[in-house]
Amino acid sequence: MTQQGKEHIAIVNAAIFVYVGVLHVLRAVFNLDLTIGSVTIAAWVSVLPALGAFVLVYFNMKSIHVWSKATWLKFIVALLVLDAAVVLYSWLANLSYWGISNMGFGVIFVVEFLVIIALAMYIRKRNASR
Repeated sequence: MTQQGKEHIAIVNAAIFVYVGVLHVLRAVFNLDLTIGSVTIAAWVSVLPALGAFVLVYFNMKSIHVWSKATWLKFIVALLVLDAAVVLYSWLANLSYWGISNMGFGVIFVVEFLVIIALAMYIRKRNASR
C-alpha cells in the first residue's frame, strides 16, 4: 500500500472516531440515558468510550507524518460526509429532533452536499496543479 493510501485510511479513521467521540460527549453533556431492552445505561458512561475514541483519533493523526492544508481539507470532507449521511437518514426517515424538522434536514443535507462537492473539486484541482 502506498503512503498516500495509508494517509487516506488514517484520515477516514480519525474522522469516524471524532464523530463517535463527539456523539458520546454530547450524550454525556445533555445527560441522555440509553435504554436497550430493559437495561438503562447512564449518560456518564459515555465518557469512557469518548476518551477511547479521542485516543484513537490521536494515534491516527500521529500516523500521518505531515499535516498539510490538503490533509486538513480531506479530514473536513470526511467529517462532512459522515454528517451528511446521518442528516440524509434523518431526512429520509422523516425524523425531527433538536428543533430541526424534516424539511430542515433536507436543507442541511443539500448545503453539506454542495460544500463536499466544492471542497472535493478544490482538492482535486490543487493536486492536479502540482
